[in-house]
Amino acid sequence: MKSFLGNVFNKFIYTIKTKPLQRGMAMYSITYPSACFIQQYLNSEQEHIDYKRVAKFALFGPLVIAPGVRLWYKFVDKMFTSHSFHHILGKLALEQVIYAPIFYTVFYSGLTLMDGGSLSDATEEVKSKAFNTYCVGLTVWPFLQLFNYSHVSDKNRMPFMAFFGLMWTVYLSYTKYVLKGSSEIKALETKMSQKKVSKEPFERITLIPIMFMRLLKMRRRRLFWKIIEQNIKKKS
Repeated sequence: MKSFLGNVFNKFIYTIKTKPLQRGMAMYSITYPSACFIQQYLNSEQEHIDYKRVAKFALFGPLVIAPGVRLWYKFVDKMFTSHSFHHILGKLALEQVIYAPIFYTVFYSGLTLMDGGSLSDATEEVKSKAFNTYCVGLTVWPFLQLFNYSHVSDKNRMPFMAFFGLMWTVYLSYTKYVLKGSSEIKALETKMSQKKVSKEPFERITLIPIMFMRLLKMRRRRLFWKIIEQNIKKKS
């Protein structure tokens, strides 16, 4: 019995190490339900953890999001084959124009349908939340993905995205289940811009994109881009 379990465990470890998709699915099976749990735990207005929702995230992450991420990476690697700086910028631009809108559409509509909502409910959810979330994502993901595409190997891109996407998924869960629509999202953005953020943990979490923007406005941003470009040239 011990040898059987040992063989199963060894095969599992081998698969995780050698198969990018399975590696990513394993990461998303951890980060997505964890993010959902964290979001509910930090929500002062919620008395009890909804473990059914956590279970939905545990299925949605590895079975829906992870395969989509893997297909996207394979697609952009075929579109831009080199590691040159211009090709990496092409990947970033294509990702924000094509992949990001699809991702937010799938996220909001998919979870709405899993919650028992109708197609019209899913459509309304996407219309009211996807665009505002996309705009916030523009201040975070291009910079994380710049490092991902330029320094992380192909087999580790999905784990990288899943790991750094943990807090982002907490934010997504917050916009999905706490904020009621685009009006509340815009109100939260106004608070952030005016530095009138309450002690609510999620409102502090959403300050992260603003911190990124301020960092880019520093005089050191030219040095940052120069270092990135030099590293890419060395790699190519």
